[in-house]
Amino acid sequence: MSERDKNWEIVVAYLHHDGHLNNRLTTPQKQRVRLEGDGMGDVKTRYHKAAAQNDDKTMESMIDLVWDWSHIRDSSPNAIARMANQIKIYRGLV
Repeated sequence: MSERDKNWEIVVAYLHHDGHLNNRLTTPQKQRVRLEGDGMGDVKTRYHKAAAQNDDKTMESMIDLVWDWSHIRDSSPNAIARMANQIKIYRGLV
């Protein structure tokens, strides 16, 4: 199995609503991991910029995007690797 496939398996297991390890991360941890995705663009940068500007409406929009599965599903291999690595850190696997 390729590293890319392994990373995808980790992401699905922990972040998909049917993932068999979905309950192993807290909601704030899942949100932090999901911010690494790029399926809907650089949501993380937009979220942090909105936070710095106290723009609650934009922050809420970014959070809605982060929790949309297509944001994860459509992420680049690099973003999937970042998400998998963040999960590994939270789970003490690295």
